[in-house]
Amino acid sequence: MTEQFDVPPVAGAVPPVPVVPVPVSASPELPRKAFVMEPLPEAGGIAYCEMFTEKGVKINLTGRGHTAAEAADNLVDGIMHAASKYKWVADPAKLSRPAPTQYATPPPPTSYPAGAPVPAVAAVVSGVMHSNKMESKPRPDGRVDLGFFDADKPQLKYAEINACQGAADLVKILQGVGSWTPAHFAAAATYPVDYDIHWVASTNTKKSGEPYKNIVSVTPHK
Repeated sequence: MTEQFDVPPVAGAVPPVPVVPVPVSASPELPRKAFVMEPLPEAGGIAYCEMFTEKGVKINLTGRGHTAAEAADNLVDGIMHAASKYKWVADPAKLSRPAPTQYATPPPPTSYPAGAPVPAVAAVVSGVMHSNKMESKPRPDGRVDLGFFDADKPQLKYAEINACQGAADLVKILQGVGSWTPAHFAAAATYPVDYDIHWVASTNTKKSGEPYKNIVSVTPHK
């Protein structure tokens, strides 16, 4: 049993504030700000393109919208913004780059050496290719990759016949078509030529099963 005692008020004390219960329904409701996220439909429009930075880095740019037309408009806005602010371009060919060196110093021989005998062609060859461009690329091991492009296949980006030898050995291969020297192969270079490349099929084959082509001799184009 709990006993209750009346305590007399203390002089100078502040009387307690009566607590009045307030119904929950009567309490004011704080205003809330509504945030509505409008999701794009799964079947909405998507448009994209490739752009390139000033250093040639490719960027994939995408525009989205409820419809294909809206996505295209958003993509165009993004393209214009990227071109204006970041100087991105859609065509990498329009990038400002230093012009490549056409050939190293000294320049390539301009004609067949006067009075020099025409080099003998091996009796057995698998084929002859007309080349209008020769490309040299020095290797870290001291050898040089020498590539001849097929004049009849200008669409090809890579050399059709290659030789990988030291610069002195390449000079011997080319001795019948001009006064080439090791200095011509000291740096990466591309030379315009007009040569016939005589080759034989190698016993080694590519992944496609096609045999490699070994150079037998190089002569002026007939």
